[in-house]
Amino acid sequence: VKGHKYLIRAMKVVLQRIKNAQLFIVGEGEEEKNLRDLARQLGIEKSVNFTKSVLDTSMVLAVIDVFVLPSVEEGLGLALIEALAAGRPVVASDVGGIYSVVKDNVTGLLVPAREPENLADAILKLLEDRELAGRLAANGQRFVRQYFALGEMVKKVEAVYKEAMG
Repeated sequence: VKGHKYLIRAMKVVLQRIKNAQLFIVGEGEEEKNLRDLARQLGIEKSVNFTKSVLDTSMVLAVIDVFVLPSVEEGLGLALIEALAAGRPVVASDVGGIYSVVKDNVTGLLVPAREPENLADAILKLLEDRELAGRLAANGQRFVRQYFALGEMVKKVEAVYKEAMG
């Protein structure tokens, strides 16, 4: 459901224009072998890196240029919110509740799910247009600070409780 196979296929397209691009897939799972095999079949295994899950994502987010969430199903995506909070430009599939955080061309780029070509185009757009990437990243970071800051979240939960209590 995370759509990594579409991301790996998109990476093949990205590498045609940006030869030294690197893809990092963070976390383990039952699909890892299939994903490694796909990268090998596409001849891009040296550009696709698999790393173990991490609790503190700040170090990973600090070294990436673009965060991509290629899910085919997703509620909201905590990793997406973390990437926005870290000031990273994001590309995400337009599925589930992602649209409530990623406003297309405002806080990130939305693409249709299961479409590697569109995914690659969006990734390339952010890698090649650093001004756009910076603007979207700054907007995303402001959005998360405004709507997902701890104090703000506490106020909203309190308001729900107060309304429910009459």
